[in-house]
Amino acid sequence: MSLYESTKPILPTLDKAQTEKVFIQPTLDLLGYANRYMTQPPTETGTPDYLLFPKNVGKQ
Repeated sequence: MSLYESTKPILPTLDKAQTEKVFIQPTLDLLGYANRYMTQPPTETGTPDYLLFPKNVGKQ
């Protein structure tokens, strides 16, 4: 069963933070961003929900 299908029944009942924890973060993990994102990082232009990092960040 897909992540969407398994969480679909509860998604309408979740608030933003719960949706991020139950659906968005696992989706990022499935897309290959496990341990390569930061939630709500402060920036000069505002506060995005997620900041994604490529695999080779910090490697020369």
